[in-house]
Amino acid sequence: HHYPETMALREEIPQESATSPMTGFRASLSRPGARWGWMMDFSADKFADRMDAEGAFIRLSGREHSIRIWDFKHPQPRGTINLTGVPSSAIAAFAETCTLNGATGTLLRGDWFAVGNQLFRCVADAVAANGSMTVQFRHQCRVAIPGGSAVTLYRPTAQFTRTESS
Repeated sequence: HHYPETMALREEIPQESATSPMTGFRASLSRPGARWGWMMDFSADKFADRMDAEGAFIRLSGREHSIRIWDFKHPQPRGTINLTGVPSSAIAAFAETCTLNGATGTLLRGDWFAVGNQLFRCVADAVAANGSMTVQFRHQCRVAIPGGSAVTLYRPTAQFTRTESS
C-alpha cells in the first residue's frame, strides 16, 4: 500500500447561520450528521506508487463503493493510553462524551479513536483515573453503541466514499 504525500482533514458539518441586517446579531444552527473527509495528494515523482493509488481509487467507481482508511500521518494517539484492552461504556446517539474502561495514561486533544464503525476525535486532553477515562469527542455519535464495545486506538478507521468523481 502506498501512502499519500499530503493528507488534509476536511469536516463536513451541516450548519446554517444568519446575521440580522438590523442588529448584527448572528445565529447558527448545527444539525446531526457531521462527517470527516480527506483530501489526499500522491507524489507524481513515484510513477508506480501513483498508479497503485489511482487504481485503488478508480476501483471505487465514483461514489458506488467505499474504502476504510485512517489518518496516515497519525496512526496512533500521541497520548500514552494503552492501545489494546480498552472497551467503551455505552454511548448514546448524539453523545459527545464517553467513558473508556481499562484505560491507562492519556489521550490528547487531536487523537483519533474508533468505537464500532464510528470514528471520533478527542477534543480535550483526557487522563485515566482508577482504570477509566472520560473523553470529549467530535463528531456526535451517530448510532447508539452498546457498552463493552471495543475501542480501536491503533489505525482507527472509518468508511469513506468519494465525494467527487475527479
